Amino acid sequence: MRSEPAGARVFLDREFRGLTPLRIPFHHYGVREVAVEKAGFGRQVRETTLWPPWFGLFPLDAVFDCLLPFLVTDRRMIEFRLEEHGKAGAGDRGEREGLVARAEAAREAAGETGK
Repeated sequence: MRSEPAGARVFLDREFRGLTPLRIPFHHYGVREVAVEKAGFGRQVRETTLWPPWFGLFPLDAVFDCLLPFLVTDRRMIEFRLEEHGKAGAGDRGEREGLVARAEAAREAAGETGK
């Protein structure tokens, strides 16, 4: 697993697994939740479906697991690109200004009812 920037915290199925770049061995296929976060950057959560490769499907899995004298490894790469919190577009600034305006209005309304 990789991230840009490197050094992001990785959570697999909500369990902390380490910092990127990272290799996580897995033994079960299916849907997995992967979350990546780093201070000063955004957090990304992604559901990833790990489908078994052709050699992991029945009845081929029995041949590869029991009869071959070597180990077959299945590797998957998941990559994330995190955005800096400080890099906000004009739309983000407008949303923040609107949030601040609503907060000030709520504060004023609460002050009037609390008197």
